[in-house]
Parts: sequence; structure tokens; C-alpha cells
Amino acid sequence: MKPKGQKSFCIFGEGPSPLPGLGIAYTTDIDGGQFTQTNWSSGVPNGQGLWLLPLGAAEQEVKLEAGTHIQTLSTGDYLFFYAAATPGWVPDGNYTAGFLILDKDDPTLILQRGSGQFLVPQYPYETLCDGAPNCTYHGERKNVIFACSATPLGGDRFRLFFGAGDGNVGTAVVAVTPV
Repeated sequence: MKPKGQKSFCIFGEGPSPLPGLGIAYTTDIDGGQFTQTNWSSGVPNGQGLWLLPLGAAEQEVKLEAGTHIQTLSTGDYLFFYAAATPGWVPDGNYTAGFLILDKDDPTLILQRGSGQFLVPQYPYETLCDGAPNCTYHGERKNVIFACSATPLGGDRFRLFFGAGDGNVGTAVVAVTPV
């Protein structure tokens, strides 16, 4: 968060339902809690207007949901992890993690966006043993990784915490190479 009088940004939403996608908003008075939604900058596919939209079925991304708080990279640019559903979600798809790198001077400008996912459910606590009845892990939905929080470790490395199988918690270390 920036000091009062400077813009602090947040990313919010879930889409294509109940909202079209992810929005970005800012405040200059974090204590007052008044945020103003703003447009994503142009120049990035699916990144114009008020809503950042899923990349589409061909890119294995049909739904987006806001994830972690925004982190700062060594370049001063910002990193944001979000949750994304693949085609076939709910019965046969995955819930995975995607990312955005945003410009340090204008966080509405997307410098880089992952295509597809970089974390896919594969361990029993994420897949709920592929629905096997004797699974030792319990949760509401199999094949889920839901990005929740990121903690900087230094050197553009982050510990990502995520919901797994909608009933468990997982963690991974993610190294970012800003371009």
C-alpha cells in the first residue's frame, strides 16, 4: 500500500460470472476505503476496458478469479497471481494459477501475462485422489489449486500459498524472471 495521497491498486473479481472478469481499482485514501475502478491499458489481448477476460479455451483459461495481493518485483514492477479454470470445469477441468506482471508506473498496463497455467493439480491433496472413495484427503472439489497469498522470499522468489482440493492447503516456491 502506498501512503495517503498516492494511488494504491487492487485487483478484484471473478468472471465470466458473476462479473465479466478481473477489474482493477485504486484509492488515494486507503484509510477511507473508497476505491475507483479504472480501465486496463490497451495493447494486451483481453486487457482493454474495465475487465481482464479469460484467455479462452485454446489457452486453457475459461474463468478467472482474483487471487493474491500485489507483490513488488526487483524491477519495481508488480506481480499478481490469480486463479483460473480450464475447459471442462467443474466435472472434468482444473482450477489452476496464472499470473500478471504490471508496470511499476502504471499498474493498469500489463507487461506480461502467463498463457495457460503454471501450477496444475497433480498431488493427491489437490486432486482428492481423483475422486477415489478411500482417499485420505477431504475437500469439496477435486483438481483445485486456488492462489490465496504470496510472500516475498527475496531475489524475485515468492512462497505461494494455495487452497488445494477445496479443503487442503498447499505451498510452492515460485521464481520470476521479469522481462
